[in-house]
Amino acid sequence: MKTLLFKPAALLLVTLFLTSCGTVDNVDKMEKTTGELKNTTEDMNTKTDRLSQKADSVSESANAVLTTARSVYRDARQGGAAIGRMTALNNLTNTDLSFELKFKDAAAYFQAFEFQLWENIFTDDEAKRQSLLASAAEEFMATFRGVINGKRESPNPLSKDKDMQNVLALAAMADQINDLQIESALQNKFAPTSILELIVNSLKLLKQADDGREIPKYAQKILVFEDEARYLLEARYTVYAAMILDKLFNATQLGLLDKLTLLLKSELVVDFASLNSVEINELTNKYIGSAIYARTVMSTLGTPIYMNKVILGILKKATFKNDLYAGNAKIAAIERFKKAYSIFICGTVCDGKLP
Repeated sequence: MKTLLFKPAALLLVTLFLTSCGTVDNVDKMEKTTGELKNTTEDMNTKTDRLSQKADSVSESANAVLTTARSVYRDARQGGAAIGRMTALNNLTNTDLSFELKFKDAAAYFQAFEFQLWENIFTDDEAKRQSLLASAAEEFMATFRGVINGKRESPNPLSKDKDMQNVLALAAMADQINDLQIESALQNKFAPTSILELIVNSLKLLKQADDGREIPKYAQKILVFEDEARYLLEARYTVYAAMILDKLFNATQLGLLDKLTLLLKSELVVDFASLNSVEINELTNKYIGSAIYARTVMSTLGTPIYMNKVILGILKKATFKNDLYAGNAKIAAIERFKKAYSIFICGTVCDGKLP
């Protein structure tokens, strides 16, 4: 019985011994593998640190490039806009241009204000846009005062005085909005604006300013030049009346001043057969619309409304000849024009004062 009992025990001991030897071998292998993994991990950590350092270096370089790009963009936009305004204004005021070419340079001048080029990139934000509006308002009003040159005469499109022509050209084109501003407005959800709109809005805020309430910075800048702002509206009202005549009397290739001089001595017969529907709609919406808007704003603000009596006299004596072959679209355009023209003439006669 002892022998039988001893053998299983012996076998158990042998088995345990052999198993323990295998385990030792496995532990040795595991320690070796662990050491290799540790070395690999340390190597990976070293490489990761190097990559991190390189990434930091790249990030610093990228930030430096971005900072430089911001500065270059800001300086280039500001400098380019300033040069554009200076060139256009110099052409307008210091060269012997026709009335029509003065309008072109005046339009270029207004489109070159930096707020027209704001894109909401780099250093741009809404606060920057408001700052640009204020800067533009102050610059233009000071410039306009200089162009007026202390004369403040009743606006007269028949005048050959260059200062008067410059005043009228700036008044006519003050509503210009650059296409870039329109694109940016669509992308960034704001309403595009013009120097004219800033002036009108500022004059409407006069009571609010007098009551001590807060008004935008651009309005603060414009209201320093309140008399000049009102004068611009008066000039715009008169020059658009003259531009209506210029467009209606298209039988000759004469310039605006020569046409008006000729119309003093002749009848104004408007033959709608010589105008297409696009031209008629432009006359209604742009020319008559602009004149009526200027008069409405002046009336609202309590500004005296003056119309050059010669221009008004020519407008009143105009007669119209229908186009017998006009299509439905053109007939509708003619009717809209006649209605707007009647409102314009009636309002001018009823509300206007002749200097």
